[in-house]
Amino acid sequence: MTVEKIKKMFVIAPLEHRESILAALQRLGVVQIVDICPEDESGHVEENAFDWSRVKQQNIPERRHIEKAYESVVSSIRFMDNYIPERTGYELLKKGPETVMAEEADKILREFDFEKFVTELNNIEGQVKNLHAKRLTLLTRRENLLPWADLPVPLSYFCRTNHVIIRALSVAVTSVEPFQKAAAAAISELWTAKVSESKKNKYIIVMYHRDSRAIADKIIQDFDVHPAVLPCVDMTPAQLIADIDEKIAAILEETRKIEKRLRDMRDEILRLKVVANHLDNSLLRKKAQEYCGETRATFLVKGWIPEKRITGVEKSLRDVTQDVDISTYEPLEGEDVPIILKNSPLVSPYESVLGIYGNPNYSEPDPTPSMAVFFFIGFGFCLGDGGYGLALALLTGWMIRKLKLAPGVKKFLTMLFISAISAIIFGAITGSWLGNLFTDTSDKPLPSSNFWLKQVLLKLQFINPLGKHIMYFLLASLVVGYIQLFWGVLLKLFDLLLRRRFLDAFFDPFAWLLFAAGVPVGIYRLPLGMSLSITGIALILLFAGRNEKNILLRFGLGFWTVYGIVTGFLSDILSYCRLFALGLASGIMANVINIIAFFLLAIPYIGWLFTIIILVVAHFVFLLINVLGAFIHTTRLQFVEFFPKFYTSGGYRFEPFGLRNTFVEISKDQLGHSNKV
Repeated sequence: MTVEKIKKMFVIAPLEHRESILAALQRLGVVQIVDICPEDESGHVEENAFDWSRVKQQNIPERRHIEKAYESVVSSIRFMDNYIPERTGYELLKKGPETVMAEEADKILREFDFEKFVTELNNIEGQVKNLHAKRLTLLTRRENLLPWADLPVPLSYFCRTNHVIIRALSVAVTSVEPFQKAAAAAISELWTAKVSESKKNKYIIVMYHRDSRAIADKIIQDFDVHPAVLPCVDMTPAQLIADIDEKIAAILEETRKIEKRLRDMRDEILRLKVVANHLDNSLLRKKAQEYCGETRATFLVKGWIPEKRITGVEKSLRDVTQDVDISTYEPLEGEDVPIILKNSPLVSPYESVLGIYGNPNYSEPDPTPSMAVFFFIGFGFCLGDGGYGLALALLTGWMIRKLKLAPGVKKFLTMLFISAISAIIFGAITGSWLGNLFTDTSDKPLPSSNFWLKQVLLKLQFINPLGKHIMYFLLASLVVGYIQLFWGVLLKLFDLLLRRRFLDAFFDPFAWLLFAAGVPVGIYRLPLGMSLSITGIALILLFAGRNEKNILLRFGLGFWTVYGIVTGFLSDILSYCRLFALGLASGIMANVINIIAFFLLAIPYIGWLFTIIILVVAHFVFLLINVLGAFIHTTRLQFVEFFPKFYTSGGYRFEPFGLRNTFVEISKDQLGHSNKV
C-alpha cells in the first residue's frame, strides 16, 4: 500500500462567513490548515514567493477573551475534581470517559450560565482556603500549647505581675542541668518548676525578680533556651486547648458541609466540562484564524486535504455560502506533505510499530505491509510457544473487547493479538505448549501425558527444536533473515524504477540482489551461484563511485562499498539468529518451570498446591518477559536490518483541524451552534 493521495487546498470566501466556514471545516475534521505565510527556517519569506504576510491577520482580539474564560472554567473543573469521587482505573477503562449526547450538549451551551457558576465556585474556593488557613493557625497554636497542658494556672499570670517575671522555657534535655546551675549562681532569687518533658526537651517555668532580667536574658541566650510564646488569657493551657479543639471541630464541620455541597454539584461539573470543550474548540478556531489571510472583504484558508474528501468538503462549504471559491493543486516536487497511511485491518495495527521509527515521506511507499508480514513471523519465532501465544491472544482480545481504550492503545493491543496467533502457530509446529507441559515424552511423563490433548498436539508438531531438529530451527531463522533482507533491497529497486532512476536501480540494488542471489543458488549449482555473486560484486566495484571523476577515488570507493556490503550482508543475516536464540530460550525456560513445579509434587499433602502456584505464577511472569523480549528484538530487526535497505522515513502525520473532546466525550461528530462564549 502507498500513502493516501493528498492535495493542497485554497478556500476564498467573504469575510462575514469566516466564522461559519471555519466552524464547518472543524466539524468535518478532514482538512489540515497551515500557515498562509510560507517561511524558511530563518523566518524569512521564501524567495520569489508572494509576501502573504501582507494579508495575514497578526492577532485576534477575541482570542484573549476566550482564553480567560477557558482558563477560569478549567481552574474551576480542577477545583471540583478534588471533591467529586473519581472512578477507579478499571471502571474508567471499562466504561470510558464521561459522555454527553450532542443535543444535550447544545442545550447546555444555550442555557447554562457558566460565568455565574464559576463565580460561585470561586467564592466557595475562597471560603475553603480561608477555613484551611484558620485550621492550620489553630493547629499550630494547639501544638505550641500541648507541652504546657499540665500547667494549672491561667496564662494571664505570666503577663500581669509587677515585680517578678514568669517565663515558660523549652530547654534541651542535655542543657537543663548546666542551665539551672548557671541561673542559680547568677540570680539569687530564682524559682523553677518542670511542667512536662519529651525525648529532646524539658518544659519548665522560671520566676525571678525584674532586676535580674538582663542577667536572665543573657543566660537564656548562652544556653540556647527557647522561650515559649503564650497568649495572655484568663484560661489555663488545658482550657485553651479544649477551646481550640472546639473551634477546629466547627471548622471541620463547616468544611464537610461545603464538601457535601460540592459533591452534590456533579451534574453542574459535567455541564462545566461541556462548556470547557466548547471554549477549547473556539480557541482552536481562533488559532486557525491566525493562519488565514485577510483583506477588507475576503479571507483565505490554505491547507492539505485527502483527495477523496474534496467533493464532500466542497458540498459542505457551499451549504454555508455559495460565495466561496475552492481550489486544489498537486503538491510541488519536494514539498513537505503530511501523510495518511491506508492499510487493511490486518496490517494497520502494525502502524503502531512503524510510528516508533518514523513515518514515510509522501513520495515513498508505505513499508507497513512488508514489515507486518516479517514482524508477524519474527514475533512468533521469538515467543515460540503456543500456550504463551494463546494466553496473550486471550488477554489482549479481552482488553480490546471489554475496555474503552484510546485509539493508539487499541491499535497496539490489536497488533499483539495478531502476533500472538503467530506464536500459537509456531508453538504447534514445535510442540511447545507452556514448554512440554502437554507434550512431554520422557520416561517419567507429566500427569497430562496420557491425556487425549497430548496426542492431538503431538500430531501437529513437525520439528523438535530442543532435540534433533535444533539446526533446522537455526537454519529457518537465517532463511527468514535472508528473505526479508532480499525483499527490502527489492523494494528499493522498485522504488528507483518508479522514479525513473534506472542507472541507480541497476548499479545499486540490482547489483546487490545479484550478489545475494548467488548464495542460495550456489548451494545447488556452485558455478552459477558464483557467477551471479561475482557479477554483482563487479558491478558494485566498478560503479559504486560513478559520481567521482578521479579514477583512483572511484575504485577506492568501489572497494569500500564492496567490503561494506559483504560484511554487512553476513552480519545482518547472523542478526536473525536472535530469533532462534529467543525461541529456544522460551522453550527451555518453560520446561525448567515445569520440572521445578512437578518436582514439588513429592511434598506430602500440599505438594499439589505448590505445583499449581509455581505453574501459574512462573508461567505468567515468563509470559510477560518473553512477550517483551519478542517485541523488542523483532522490532530491532525491522529498524536496524530491514528498514535501512530501502526506507527513508522523515514524514509527518496528517493532523486535521477538527473538534477536540478534552474534558467530556460528545456522542456525535458535531456540537450545536450556540453562539455563547
